[in-house]
Amino acid sequence: MKKIIPLILILSTVLLLSCREKTSVTPETVAGTYTGTIPAASSPGIDLTVTLRPDKTWTVIMLYIDEDGGPFESTGKYSIDSSDNTIRLETGHRPYLFRSKGSDLLWLDGDGNEITGDLADMYVLHRQ
Repeated sequence: MKKIIPLILILSTVLLLSCREKTSVTPETVAGTYTGTIPAASSPGIDLTVTLRPDKTWTVIMLYIDEDGGPFESTGKYSIDSSDNTIRLETGHRPYLFRSKGSDLLWLDGDGNEITGDLADMYVLHRQ
């Protein structure tokens, strides 16, 4: 009997965790404007504004801090991979990749992985 109780507790925990509802990311749930400052090699950073619309269009505005020129604006269409909440902004070149996490967007590396390390917090854009 003593061996059965821990087994029941473990199975109950696994069952409860597997039943959690997965949050689905849709154009309606991610629509909004997100801002942050990401690292840059040639300046103290890049002020970044990403706007996602329910019609799956996007606008990105980049302003290099302490540099002449800009802001630089680009637009396009985006898609959502519902398996991992990745948002792919098509650019005609290499896409911008983000992951929706709560009310934030995480800028992903070129392979779709979350950026880690000392500067990871600088790749988080906050919904306005």
